[in-house]
Amino acid sequence: MSDFDNDCAWPRRLLHLPTMTSVQWKPGNYYGKDREPRYIAISYTWGRWRLKGATHPDVKGLAVHGVAWEMPRVDPDHFTMGEMENVLRSALKLSMEIEGFDNPKEPLSPINYIWLDVACIYQTRNSAEMAMEVGRQAKIFKGATQTFAWLTKLSRQDYVTQAERHLEQATPTRAEAKNGLDKVRRRLDIKRREIEQLSLDPWFSSLWTLQEAYLCPQAIFITRQGELLSQSDIDNPAKDPMLLSYFIDYCDHVMTIVTSHEKKPQTIEPNDKYLILLKSSIERSGMIGLRSTLPITLLGAARHRTTSREKDRVYGIMQVFNFRLGKARPGYDPNGDPSLQELEDELGRELLAQEPIMSQMHVFENLPQVGKGWRISQDSQPTRRLHLVNQTYSEGKSVFEGMLVKAQLSTITLNGVNWGHFSGKTCKFSKLVEIWDSDKGWGGGIIDLDGAEHWTAVHGPDLARKEAIAFSQHHPHAVVLLLGLAEKQASTKSSSMPVGLLLVPFSGQSGVSENLDVWQRAGVCQWWTSYEPNSGSEVGGTLEGESRDWILSAGAFG
Repeated sequence: MSDFDNDCAWPRRLLHLPTMTSVQWKPGNYYGKDREPRYIAISYTWGRWRLKGATHPDVKGLAVHGVAWEMPRVDPDHFTMGEMENVLRSALKLSMEIEGFDNPKEPLSPINYIWLDVACIYQTRNSAEMAMEVGRQAKIFKGATQTFAWLTKLSRQDYVTQAERHLEQATPTRAEAKNGLDKVRRRLDIKRREIEQLSLDPWFSSLWTLQEAYLCPQAIFITRQGELLSQSDIDNPAKDPMLLSYFIDYCDHVMTIVTSHEKKPQTIEPNDKYLILLKSSIERSGMIGLRSTLPITLLGAARHRTTSREKDRVYGIMQVFNFRLGKARPGYDPNGDPSLQELEDELGRELLAQEPIMSQMHVFENLPQVGKGWRISQDSQPTRRLHLVNQTYSEGKSVFEGMLVKAQLSTITLNGVNWGHFSGKTCKFSKLVEIWDSDKGWGGGIIDLDGAEHWTAVHGPDLARKEAIAFSQHHPHAVVLLLGLAEKQASTKSSSMPVGLLLVPFSGQSGVSENLDVWQRAGVCQWWTSYEPNSGSEVGGTLEGESRDWILSAGAFG
């Protein structure tokens, strides 16, 4: 398709369901005679069940006209082609019903097109066209009128029956009512089963559906039989279909309960089996990474997902950043094959260049390799400490779009290892803590630490103050690199919250560089500034990154 514009928002192909024909894009965004038709997208998993060679020779692929590739065959235990075609037709019908309830007075044009990967992406592995279209899935899913998440192991009746059973079992027995521990365990166990009722479906273990889930939190669950799920047993689920976002919010709510028990063990201990099992179920579902609206948390969530190729841990999420990396990058040598580490470095470099503040808004669950603390990894987790950094507003814009970038981040090669490089203002952390701990600190600051020094997310102002003091005493030479702060509004009295990168001197400095200061990333921090932007005080200037306590610095970090 030589005339296709890779930067356009439309797919290379759409499946015209009435004729089961894969229709190519034409200039002007035409598909056949239809210009810019509405379409729905299907998010599902099938790669692990793909049949190869002579296995099940009687099983055929989906019958689609207009394709030049062999349609993949799928193990019928996962789903049959008849079931797939039924789901496609049901999805179109249900989409119109849902829209009818949402907009009862608006005339709606019919939807005849579906975006389905096997019918709309060239299925020859490692082909240039396949790589390019895989790199455009963010645009494709965002352009869909609706997205359906196809669960292949759950029926509507099974879901309703299990939900009713969980409700009945939520009431403790007389013995449990007298025993606080048993009562808490029962509740935790029911919550685990409620989560696993959905999360054990293969859709929740696929790497590719993870990025689709991030792109489409309003995706609608549809069962193997083409039925909608709903949160209540109503006659027509189209009135109130279950959305992925409902499940994401529920998992986040339950995780808050878990961390509360971990932080302040009263009735139940943090190492209790029921608490551990519940936390494990939430983490495996990948929903916590989705609750954060920052895409950088997806690489950490991806470690709980299954993929046949490790490199797909980057390829499978790059679309949410609007990046095309590795083989999907325009002009890349089709015979090239970058390693996973090369892809992770490339992803990290792009983030440093395009989103310097956001690139650091995470914490490492385990300390990264030497020199690799500058980029996100599979150990990256969303910070549950810093205010607002995980939130979006106004059509998905992040809080960082209203901040001034105060540091320049890039990479530098030292002894054959790619390190991060910064240029910007730094301040001794002890100086900030001194202000935070005084009555002039206007609310103090918050730190969120990497690795072994990572503190629990559940905390209060007093504990936050103690943590900052303790870290300052343990690391007297630590500095804060000012990453960003809100643009000043001279006419208004407001308090902003700058964000910074917490750095400590790297103990192996001499073995890395003799000419450049080398630092180890320790975490991230945030603090309140003065309510009087033009107060002119030394303390106010320090909090706003403007006093002589801040010096221009450059160095490597990792």
